[in-house]
This record gives sequence, C-alpha cells and structure tokens, in this order.
Amino acid sequence: MESKTMIRVNLVDGNKHVFEMTLEQFEGKVTDTDKSFRKKLYRIEDVLINPEHVTSVVQFEKKPVKVRSTRGRY
Repeated sequence: MESKTMIRVNLVDGNKHVFEMTLEQFEGKVTDTDKSFRKKLYRIEDVLINPEHVTSVVQFEKKPVKVRSTRGRY
C-alpha cells in the first residue's frame, strides 16, 4: 500500500479542508507569478476557496493502516 500526499487548508473562520495534492500544486492553483494570492474563488474538488481567507496550509503523508482481526482473541 502506498502513502498519499495530502494538504490541510485552514481558513480564518476556523474551517479546515483536506485535499489530496502537494503544497506546490495548491500554491500553483491560487497564486500569481509573483507569488501573491489571486483575487478570485478557486474550486478544489468540491470546495470553493477564497485564497485571501487562508491562514495556513500544512502538507502531510497519509499512510494506510493495517487492520488486524481480533476475532477469537479474548
């Protein structure tokens, strides 16, 4: 099983959204060539994001969890 690169986008109102993409991909979607936020809404998956309301973006790896059966163990 392979790990997935994810980002968590935190907004000024306390909402958090998680997307399967890298930090660089997110940055490319919401910034101009001079690295300033663009002034429009962006659809990422099924969420509209206003880049001016983003407080932080954190990249992390989501690793698959192995689930073991506990059947028959007491």
